[in-house]
Amino acid sequence: WVGDWAVPQAIVMCESGGNFDAVNPSSGAGGAYQILPSTWESYGGEGLPQNASPKEQHDIAAQIWADSGGSAWVCAG
Repeated sequence: WVGDWAVPQAIVMCESGGNFDAVNPSSGAGGAYQILPSTWESYGGEGLPQNASPKEQHDIAAQIWADSGGSAWVCAG
């Protein structure tokens, strides 16, 4: 892993280019890690991922990675 990301940097760059404010207009996934709002909520996130602080995005992405590994991200496939 390279960089200060909760998942491999290559996945983050593919998903959002590292943009914490990114939103996928098709799926509604948001933030640097492109987390779906329903997944975000299920991990205790409030509001939308793209509106959360980088720290909260990192924390929730780390939890998702611990539970699901790369299978939670299209770019990991």
